Amino acid sequence: KATRWAHIQLPNGQVACSSWKEDRMTIVRVSRNVKFDSGDHIEVGEVLFYFQLKINGIQKSVALVSLYSPPDQQLLHMSSGSVWLSEPQGNCLLKVIDVKTILGVVAMVPYSVMGLGQSQGRFLLVEKTGLDL
Repeated sequence: KATRWAHIQLPNGQVACSSWKEDRMTIVRVSRNVKFDSGDHIEVGEVLFYFQLKINGIQKSVALVSLYSPPDQQLLHMSSGSVWLSEPQGNCLLKVIDVKTILGVVAMVPYSVMGLGQSQGRFLLVEKTGLDL
């Protein structure tokens, strides 16, 4: 039996939510996008929900995430690693991750070219939104 839940508190104090509960709310916090360590690289995904699995007799807390595409490498390189632009992959690319690999909550802001006003499905990663620095 798997029990899912809507949010977790990260070691850095941030609360990471999930679309499972936020999609039902009228006031949405939109803190369901997370950056996580995949071992050899960093990935970004939207958390659909959190749940627990028993693997080899050990209880693991995990999250089902819908991944964003890898960042635009040319733009990432030209910006010295500061501009991360990617596209949501929806249900085409789902991944179960250990919650211990989550590095933080991030915002994925619709990207628009000045004057055109349309994001064309691409999103810009913004970290530490709303945090006092």
